[in-house]
Amino acid sequence: MRDGRGRECQEWHQPEAPNVHPNGNNVNGSDMNISLPRMLPSNNDVLTFFNTFERIFEMRAIDLTLWSRKLVPQLTAKAQKSLRGLSTDEC
Repeated sequence: MRDGRGRECQEWHQPEAPNVHPNGNNVNGSDMNISLPRMLPSNNDVLTFFNTFERIFEMRAIDLTLWSRKLVPQLTAKAQKSLRGLSTDEC
C-alpha cells in the first residue's frame, strides 16, 4: 500500500481480540481455573448441587454451550449413568 506521496506503507491491523467477556473471563472456558463443586454419593441434595454449579457458571459468564462439558466430570457414576440413559432431546 502506498501513501499520498507514493511511499510504501504497511497496513496496520487491529490485533484479534480473544473471546473474552466484558468482565474479563474467557468465554469459551478453555482456561477455566475455578473450583467446581463435585457431586458426592453420600449427598442427597441434588438440587443444591445443580443450583451451586449454575450460579458459579453464571457469575463467571461461562458460555452456556460449555456447561455440559464441565458438568459431567463432576457427577457421580450413578448420575452419569442416568444421564447416558437420556435422549438428546431430554437433556
